Amino acid sequence: NIEKHIYAVRAVILDIMRQVTEADLVTESFRIDLAEDIRIAMNATLESFEDFGGIEKVYFVEFIVQ
Repeated sequence: NIEKHIYAVRAVILDIMRQVTEADLVTESFRIDLAEDIRIAMNATLESFEDFGGIEKVYFVEFIVQ
């Protein structure tokens, strides 16, 4: 389902990433919180199209801060 709606999923992820502040980056739970926010948003997006989310966990394989 992700591949079928990849543009909508990417858009919601970018919206979340755009809201991250410098203060957020220094918190101890930043990556965990960010992953959870992305998971919730991805599931909501997929549920709006397919009535099923299915994302259980988000993993970061790379993390670059500019």
